Amino acid sequence: MEKIWFAEYQKTGIPETVELPAENTSLVDIFERNFQKFGSRDAFIFMDKVLSFSELEEASRKFATYLQSLGLAPGSRVAVMMPNVLQYPVVALGVLRAGLVLVNVNPLYTSRELEHQLNDSGSEVLVIIENFASVYQAIIGKTPVKHVVVASVGDMLGALKGTLVNFVLRSVRKQIPAWNIPGHIKFNAAISKVSPSNYKRPNLTLSDTAVLQYTGGTTGVSKGAELTHRNLVANMLQCDGIFQSKFGAKDGQPDDRIFCALPLYHILYKRKKLRTNNKMEQEIEIDVMIADASHEVYVDTILDTIESAAKVRGTGIAKRTHEYVAQKMKEGKAVIALAGNEFAGFSYIESWGNKQYVTTSGLIVHPDFRGLGIAKRIKDMTFQLARMRWPKAKIFSLTSGAAVMKMNTELGYVPVTFSDLTDDEAFWRGCNGCVNHDILERTERKYCICTAMLFDPADPHRAQREREARNQTKKD
Repeated sequence: MEKIWFAEYQKTGIPETVELPAENTSLVDIFERNFQKFGSRDAFIFMDKVLSFSELEEASRKFATYLQSLGLAPGSRVAVMMPNVLQYPVVALGVLRAGLVLVNVNPLYTSRELEHQLNDSGSEVLVIIENFASVYQAIIGKTPVKHVVVASVGDMLGALKGTLVNFVLRSVRKQIPAWNIPGHIKFNAAISKVSPSNYKRPNLTLSDTAVLQYTGGTTGVSKGAELTHRNLVANMLQCDGIFQSKFGAKDGQPDDRIFCALPLYHILYKRKKLRTNNKMEQEIEIDVMIADASHEVYVDTILDTIESAAKVRGTGIAKRTHEYVAQKMKEGKAVIALAGNEFAGFSYIESWGNKQYVTTSGLIVHPDFRGLGIAKRIKDMTFQLARMRWPKAKIFSLTSGAAVMKMNTELGYVPVTFSDLTDDEAFWRGCNGCVNHDILERTERKYCICTAMLFDPADPHRAQREREARNQTKKD
C-alpha cells in the first residue's frame, strides 16, 4: 500500500520511521538518562512551585522504594487517581521505576466506575488525592486493593504554602468531603519512611507492560488498553521527531516550556471507528471533542437539527440563538461530534444559581448518525466536563426522552421534583420558547412534560443507587 501520508512528513521534516532501542531497555533507562542529563533544569512547575529533574529523580526513587517495600510481585498494578499535581509525575514514574504497572484513574469517577476499574485491573495499590477519598471509602473491601496512599494537593508545595493550600481547600472552599480509610498512609509519610538507597532497579524490557489506560466506557464498561514500554518509547521518539522538525537547533533549550492543558490521567479527545446503518456498512470515524470557536460554522446546522427533532417527537425545546450556542463553544462549554467535516452530534453545559447548579443541555445527534452510540459518548463527556469545571455543583437535566433518562440514571442522576432544581429565573426563562410552556405556568412551575433528574455529588446514597443501576443494566 502506498503510504501517501509520507508526503506530509517530508513537507515538515518529520522522519518517516523511528529507531527503537534494544529489547532489553525500557522507559526506566530513558528516565535515568534524562535525570542525569538535565538534573538542574526545571521538570515541572505547579502553582509556582518548581520541581527539577534531580528532585523528580529523588522523589520518584523514594516512592518506587516505598512500593517495593510492600512486597508486591513484579508487574503488579498500581491505580493512580489524581488530577494534575506534582505528585502525579512522582507517583507515575515511581510505579514504573518499581517494575510495576501504572493504572490511570479519572479522579472524577463515581464509586461504581472506580470499583469496576480496580477490579478489572486487579490493582493492589491505590494512590488517591484526598479530595476524592470519600469515593473510594464507599467501596472499601469490594476490590483487590490492599494498600492506600492518600495525597493532599499541597504535599509538595513546601511547608508554608502547602499548609495554606490544604487549609483553604479543606476549611475555606470545603472541597474535601469527610473520609475515613482505615490503614491508609499519607503520601509524604510514604516517601519519608524509606531510604532511597534501598531502591532496587527492576529488570525490564520493551515488551513488558507499562500502563493500563482505560477507555471512557461510553459504549459499554470501561476497558483497559495495554501499553507496553515499547509503545510509549516509540511515542516519545515520535514526539521528539516532531519537535525537532518544528524547532530544529532551537529544540530543547533550557527555557523551553510545554503547557499541559489536558489531564495527565486520560485523553478528552475521543475517536471511534463505527459502522453506519446503511446497506454498504461503510466504516466511519466519529470524533467527540470539546468544541471551540472554530466550530461555529456548525451552529445553524445544530439548531436546525434540534428543532427538527422536536417536531418529530412532538415535544417542546428551550430555543437558543446562534450567538448563544457560538458563545458556549468559545467558552469551552460545549461538546461536538464530527464525522470528518460532517456534523454528527452536540451538547453544552450551563451554570445557574451562582454556579450551585449545572445543566447539560441541547443533546442532539444528527439523523444520519443515530444508532451508533454517539449520544452516550456526548452525554458522558459533557457530564465529565461539568464535573471538572464545577466539582461541587448539582447537575440536573430536564428531558422527555427515555434514552436520556436511562443515560442519566447510569451516571447517578435520580428523578426529582421541579422544586429541587435551581430557582434562577434566567434558567426558567429559557423554557419560554417551548410549546409546553403553558403547562409549566399553569402548575406554578411544579411539573411539566419533561422529567427532572438531579446528580448531587454530596448525596451519601448515590454510590448505592449507581450499583443498583449497573446491576439493572446488566440484566437488561
